[in-house]
Amino acid sequence: MFEHWKSLKGVRGWHVWKLKLIDARLYFVSIFVGLLTGLIAVPYHYLLQFFFDIRRTFFDAHPRWYWHIVLFLALWGILIFVSWLVRKMPLITGGGIPQTRGVINGRISYKHPFIEMVSKFAGGVLALTAGLSLGREGPSVQIGSYVGCLVSKWTRVLAGERKQLLAAGAGAGLAAAFSAPLASSLLVIESIERFDAPKTAITTL
Repeated sequence: MFEHWKSLKGVRGWHVWKLKLIDARLYFVSIFVGLLTGLIAVPYHYLLQFFFDIRRTFFDAHPRWYWHIVLFLALWGILIFVSWLVRKMPLITGGGIPQTRGVINGRISYKHPFIEMVSKFAGGVLALTAGLSLGREGPSVQIGSYVGCLVSKWTRVLAGERKQLLAAGAGAGLAAAFSAPLASSLLVIESIERFDAPKTAITTL
């Protein structure tokens, strides 16, 4: 009887350690998601600022009238290209936070996350440069969720852990947008993830 109890205790102890190792792997992968999101979201914001400066310099220089025609045609070309991207990939439209929330909650899914992420990156830079109405933080959140989706496929995490990596990417993208990682993580937990499990909070942070 004692040997049987000891055996059960050993199995239970190994099961607990196995769960801890799975959690540790998830936390490590979430750090990788955050780093990779930063490598994409930070250049995104630098490009936005770079093109904003170019546009301001152009208008401050008071160019001749025919350059305004060239600019007008260029902006219309950008509009047509972005509209074509949106028709091909409807999930990249808008800010990106509602789409991210829908993916995390399992209502929609990214069919081609890498292509959509590149399109969101390029379309966001072009749209904001052209002066179209689009905030900075929403695209960063969705770009982070794309990174989380890709990493979850590469690392083959458990199905229940996939949304936690999506939330981790969304938090990293928002942190890159506002340069406020703690506040961004809490905002993701509160308004996007809406789940107060300690594991979710740790991966997002």
